[in-house]
Amino acid sequence: MTLFASSGAGVPADQQGVASGLASSAKEIGGALGLAVFVAIANGPGDLLHGLHAVGWVAAAATAAGGLAALALKPSRPGGTERESLPLEGALK
Repeated sequence: MTLFASSGAGVPADQQGVASGLASSAKEIGGALGLAVFVAIANGPGDLLHGLHAVGWVAAAATAAGGLAALALKPSRPGGTERESLPLEGALK
């Protein structure tokens, strides 16, 4: 589920814009903070090449941790039942 769809889930219709704006702001601030951390690591003590290698490993570790967290989190279904897939007959016509 995308960020904006999940941020608007369960929010009243008159508050959808606020929820979407909050999710968008959080995404942008998170990206800016992440970039600031990577730049600080890259420009740390030692030469630049060592810092760039360190940033690569930190980014790889963060990606792996995010992937494991995504696998661990299961989406909740109302009533505990699985949704049935709808037939896609005629969807591409």
